[in-house]
Amino acid sequence: NDSEFKDMNVVIVGNGRSAIEATLAAGQVAKETGGTPPVQLVRHAQWYFPQYLMGLHFKYVFYSRIGGAMLPRYYFDNSTFSKLLHAIALPIKFIFWRLVELAFILQHRLP
Repeated sequence: NDSEFKDMNVVIVGNGRSAIEATLAAGQVAKETGGTPPVQLVRHAQWYFPQYLMGLHFKYVFYSRIGGAMLPRYYFDNSTFSKLLHAIALPIKFIFWRLVELAFILQHRLP
């Protein structure tokens, strides 16, 4: 119940789904009432990624060959063709990640 967080300093321990939902609820109450924002304590920081990004399931964007090609190389092939191909692809990779960043900003209304 969101009213439980009114006029309280809230500390949430953990990083599970319930903890995240409680943090969001407490943050919304704090924002509406001008209270202190909640603090979430976690053992290890994690990076969350939405399941859908601008209507596309993340696995179709990032778990595909094209998504894998957008990541940095984990091995180096020193052939001339490989170097040329990766040099050509650098601007494409840059644009791809800027579009992903823009999608995050628009979808989550970030500043």
